[in-house]
Amino acid sequence: MTAIPLGPRTEAVSSHAPTILAVVGSLTGLSTLIVLLRCYVRGLVLRKFNAEEYNVIGAWLCAVGVLVCFVIETQHGVGRYSKDISGEDVMYLAKVVWFHSIIVMVGLSLVKISLAVFLRRFAQSMLRKVLIGSIVFLVAFTISCGLTLILECIPVAAAWDYSLRANARCFDTDTFTAIGLWNSITNLVTDIIFATLPVPMFIKIQVNRRTKASLIGVLSLGYLACVAGIIKIIAQVKVLHETNMYRNDTFMVWNCVELNVAILGACLPSLKPLVKSLLDSTRSLTSGRRTAYGNNYPGYYGQRSADITLKSMTRRTHHSMYNITVEGSSDGDSNSAHSGNRAEDEQRLHHTETGILKTTEVVVHTQQ
Repeated sequence: MTAIPLGPRTEAVSSHAPTILAVVGSLTGLSTLIVLLRCYVRGLVLRKFNAEEYNVIGAWLCAVGVLVCFVIETQHGVGRYSKDISGEDVMYLAKVVWFHSIIVMVGLSLVKISLAVFLRRFAQSMLRKVLIGSIVFLVAFTISCGLTLILECIPVAAAWDYSLRANARCFDTDTFTAIGLWNSITNLVTDIIFATLPVPMFIKIQVNRRTKASLIGVLSLGYLACVAGIIKIIAQVKVLHETNMYRNDTFMVWNCVELNVAILGACLPSLKPLVKSLLDSTRSLTSGRRTAYGNNYPGYYGQRSADITLKSMTRRTHHSMYNITVEGSSDGDSNSAHSGNRAEDEQRLHHTETGILKTTEVVVHTQQ
């Protein structure tokens, strides 16, 4: 009898690369759209392109760089089982992942620096100093993380060229995992801080509850980045010990999710003028249709011209503390006509419309 090999036959050619690229590409496309809308609002509508915009653009460029890294990585083995990746591709993957890790780390820091600069505009003196301190800390933290990744091995090329490992000095697996976890936990703590800070800062703003709730809700989207950071830490603990670490590339995918969600949370509050403009346009179109069908609205929407009669007159004004009487002469009017309508005019003077907007109808009458 001939032995039949056990195990799935399609694993050698199967790949999760399309799924990985679909997730990463969708997130990057959404963040690209939101960043472009933010640049439009801040640069062309408000004409206030500040430091936080440049930081967000830098973070977005990092997100695009991460997408490019994923595209290259999927061509060299990401999405496949480890046994299906050649030794040459493994070395190439290690080099791309090395750059990938640095890019995503810089992007996350730039988003948080942008948020700190934005929140500093609304903070009081003490909190403003805390935010300045957080910016200094984030810059120092980014430099230290970057040096840790760059100096993983000496010479640096030994990080991806395994032929140099025999004569190189590199962190062992446990040390590198511990350093990576420390960096990720610090990132998570700063994510939580910047997601929570807007709540006490904006809860005292004198606006209606709906506006306040929407503003706090949008700024608190950072909590979604925190969730992504927690899942990333869980994956990070296992990634260096996985047999097929490139099959789903869980750690790097959640790194990308964290970056793009953080960009969305940083940009959405800046789109409020654009949303308000669209809502105002919708309301004006709706009110225009209603007026066309014969509905009359007080205040800004319409007025009854019969209540205000303006004719050529020689004006003689009499001012008192509580009222103003405009008197004069008018062609074709008699005293008896005005005296007959005097009581009606006085009632109309104090007439108010009911509703959200109230209008007072003022009647100007003339005398000989």
